Amino acid sequence: MRSRVDTPDRLVITDRPIVLGVMLSALLLALIGFSLAAAASGTWVGAAILLFGALVIAGITAVFIRGIDLILDRPSGKAHLHNSTLLGKTWLNWPLSDVTGAVVQSTHGGEDSGMTYRPALQLSGGRTQELTPIYTSGKGAARAVTAIERWLTDPTAAH
Repeated sequence: MRSRVDTPDRLVITDRPIVLGVMLSALLLALIGFSLAAAASGTWVGAAILLFGALVIAGITAVFIRGIDLILDRPSGKAHLHNSTLLGKTWLNWPLSDVTGAVVQSTHGGEDSGMTYRPALQLSGGRTQELTPIYTSGKGAARAVTAIERWLTDPTAAH
């Protein structure tokens, strides 16, 4: 997650999984190409299996490739969380006064992997809203939380 706009009036944090999207698209095209080659050579069962694999990859791409925008806007007094996939878009809105902070949520990825993280907003009433449903490794979640906390606590700061 990266800060796209960081002014005293507005903070926009985005997440665009471009590399993952390109990799899945390349895999999808390769499976379709191999399926067509198998069909051209008369191997219909192989073509069907490869085409099924392409459909699975297309489904994964449609569901899991998600663009995320968090917009905190002082002049309007609003906070917006926008999620978009190939299947549709959702908007969550709160009064900016309901956003009390941000935290890094973590989980252990399994026996062979380390910790993974995601940023979440702290809302009034003890509520928490994750910014992304997926936990990832790296420093993106911490960078997002640091930017949100700094922007909320220091209205004159801009970076």
